[in-house]
Parts: sequence; C-alpha cells; structure tokens
Amino acid sequence: MSVSRLFSLSNRVALGAAAAAMILSGSLALAQDASSGTAPPDPCSNAADDAAMRSCRQDQLDRAKAELKDTVTQLSASLAEGYDQQPKALARAQEDWARFVESECKFTEFESLQGTMGDVYETACQTALYQARIARLKEILDSP
Repeated sequence: MSVSRLFSLSNRVALGAAAAAMILSGSLALAQDASSGTAPPDPCSNAADDAAMRSCRQDQLDRAKAELKDTVTQLSASLAEGYDQQPKALARAQEDWARFVESECKFTEFESLQGTMGDVYETACQTALYQARIARLKEILDSP
C-alpha cells in the first residue's frame, strides 16, 4: 500500500461519521437505501416469537462476522504487497476493534440489556458495527 493511499484514508471521514451517527442514533436499522433515504425492510421484524427473533439476529451477526473475516483476509493479503508492518497493524486494529464492539454495545444498550430481550438488542448493535466495519475496510481495499 502506498503512502498516498494511507493519507487518502484520512479523507474518508464521511463513512466513519455515518457509521457513528447510525450507532449513536440507537437505531436498529442496519443500513439505508441511498436513493430513498429509507431503511431496508428488517428481515427479523416478522419473527414469530422471541426465540425466532434471537435466531434471526444471531444469523445476521454470524453472516456479518464471516464477511468481516473474509474482508480482513483480503485486505491483509493486499497490504502484504506493500509495507510488511501493515498486516500486523491491521491485526492489532481488529483486536482493538473487537473489544470496542463489545464495550460499545454493552454501553449503548445498557438499559435494554436489563430486559428479557437484552441479548437481541446487543446482537443488533454488534451487527450494525460489523457492517460499518466491513464497509470501511472494503473502502480501503477498493482504493487505488
């Protein structure tokens, strides 16, 4: 990865700001349709009961985790072509980010965690953060 590519990353504040706004809004909407400004239909909204909702949210998180793992693998391979320290820096960043996700969702969903569906809110929070991280890393991966 070139130095200019690294510096161009600082110009990508919009995605980070959008992810932060999504997280801070407390919304369970996982993404927005750019053309209409509306959230896509929530595939878990029609869950028949609490167990189905838990299962649906966990499936979403599991898919996001798998996609993030694939994205990190691709990015790490791409970075290895440049500076040898970058893949190590990415691995450290991922470890730190994983701790952040756990802490952030426990903080932002604190009141919800006290209820019977607290785990569902925490899982939705984690999924939103994973999706934002995937988008961010794909942006880096796709940059020239």
